[in-house]
Amino acid sequence: MPAFKLWDDEYLSNKYGHLQIQAEYGKKENRSNPAVHLTMKRFLQVYKRKNIYMVNDMDREMMDEFFVPKPLLCGGFANQFDMCVMWFSSGGTKSVLHNDDIDNINCLMDGTKELVMIDKKHQKLVEQTGWKVSKSYSVVDVEKVDLIRFPQFKNVPWFKATMERGDCLFIPKEWYHHVQSYGNRNLAINIWFSHLDHFNKTDCTEKGTLPDYEPMSKFKIGTVEEYFAAGWRSFIIDPLVGVDLVTRDVFMTKMLDAHGAGRENVLKEIFTSLDKDQDRVLTWDELNSFDIEKIGSILEAEVEMPPEEHAHEEL
Repeated sequence: MPAFKLWDDEYLSNKYGHLQIQAEYGKKENRSNPAVHLTMKRFLQVYKRKNIYMVNDMDREMMDEFFVPKPLLCGGFANQFDMCVMWFSSGGTKSVLHNDDIDNINCLMDGTKELVMIDKKHQKLVEQTGWKVSKSYSVVDVEKVDLIRFPQFKNVPWFKATMERGDCLFIPKEWYHHVQSYGNRNLAINIWFSHLDHFNKTDCTEKGTLPDYEPMSKFKIGTVEEYFAAGWRSFIIDPLVGVDLVTRDVFMTKMLDAHGAGRENVLKEIFTSLDKDQDRVLTWDELNSFDIEKIGSILEAEVEMPPEEHAHEEL
């Protein structure tokens, strides 16, 4: 991919130095640190001698040179892209132990990363003490766990993953992870995408032989409003996971069980909007391709439920 071959500091400064980016001071993650704004050129001039790292949505101007990996090109994933974020430092950055409510792929352009990963099935152990619910992270120091304060961590199984330049790693929705970066130049790109509960095989069949990569510029990346609207998608999808045949009756039962009575009229309106062919049965293709803005507008008007809070930290 062009980004992997071309994106050294000189090239980025010459071609994209005018772009405004967002960065943070302090290489050990502190969620109270304020963001700073500067140009790409200025960041490249100071990042190797300052305690600073870039956390910035990739500008569309750069997306022709960053390619989406082949595993995301069919099955419905490409319709679910939420954000594409650049993480750039001189190494030595450390995240807190946290999880995210959507899937992501981390692609490393330069440097090395080490990740500690914990399966989401160990939620009770991880979140027993020290867990900040509002921000989805733990105060536990993964590098030196205090087993007096957090004795449950001695029973937590974990995996360690090491990434080298050119690697891409899938980090599943809700898996806990801690990330540490090494090397005097560490550049990674994250693609975040809403979790698919059903893989769309038809989409892959229709697309036929896939290229190894496609430029990110070919795909729609969610706006901030669409990003936060992912909470509405969870409102619809989560109660239906594991159901093969979603008839109107099944839909109403599952939704009322999950969200409480008194919403029958709005749920009927939502079902009608989701049922594109009006056959009174929802397929998973329909459920994974609905107009989230339209459904969100219905819910915002009728249902007192805020969109989910997303807090993504991937150094």
